[in-house]
Amino acid sequence: MDKSNFNYEHLLAVWHNSVQCLLCGRRNIEYHHIKGRGRKHFRALHSSLFNCAPLCRDCHSWGAKNQYEIISYFIRKAFEKVNEATIKGSYEINKNDKAFLQHYHLAPNGK
Repeated sequence: MDKSNFNYEHLLAVWHNSVQCLLCGRRNIEYHHIKGRGRKHFRALHSSLFNCAPLCRDCHSWGAKNQYEIISYFIRKAFEKVNEATIKGSYEINKNDKAFLQHYHLAPNGK
């Protein structure tokens, strides 16, 4: 098993069953690694749901998904969904989430 794979139970807790592509709204989606899957020593932290964006196959194949503005949008949506699930109690931020946020300097106040 690839350490960067997303945990399916965590995906359901955060994105639910009726998830749609963030760009076009289609329902047949794949889970995109926003910042990639990481290199050899950083693969596990890339399994963080802060690194997850549901996209349909066409949008997942679209090269523009890697532009700064679109990556920023994906990160913002991931933050919203993870924080929503955390507040509802359906998800708990884990060590890979914290490591991902620190690695990309996304953690508030460096925490």
